[in-house]
Amino acid sequence: MVLSIIISTPVHQREQLRGNNNVKRISATILLLVLVVMGCEEAKPGLKGVQGKVTVDGQPAPEGTQVSFNLVGGSYTFTTRTDAAGGYAYLPPPQAPLEQGEYEVAILPPPSQTTVDETGLSVEVKTKGASKSYGKFSDPKMSGIKTTLGGDVITLDISVET
Repeated sequence: MVLSIIISTPVHQREQLRGNNNVKRISATILLLVLVVMGCEEAKPGLKGVQGKVTVDGQPAPEGTQVSFNLVGGSYTFTTRTDAAGGYAYLPPPQAPLEQGEYEVAILPPPSQTTVDETGLSVEVKTKGASKSYGKFSDPKMSGIKTTLGGDVITLDISVET
């Protein structure tokens, strides 16, 4: 059917149809280039991350201790947890950097402890008798721990005395 339409269409109309296809190809190419350029846009500026070590009474903080960062004068917060050596790191992807500015920091005991049962399944068990807070250090406004986070990875070591 298409063949019969082309044969019965006058030559000048066939050339016009070919011209429309070229316009469509050029438009599609331009659109593709615009999308590629937008996708290659640099990540927006912001904090690349924060890391450090938390000690409680001179010992590495228990695994799972929460380190909470609260932007002063804003509603932006983020929390990370310590490993078995008391180390922590929060390194977001470049497409989602953290907000720059001054942060108040709180340290909270781990709410539970992760254990691995005989089948290899990880199970979170509430820690019995564990402290629910490290006193003033568990309140970002009272902890006295403040830091200004800028454009690079920041190292912030924290010492908690109970």
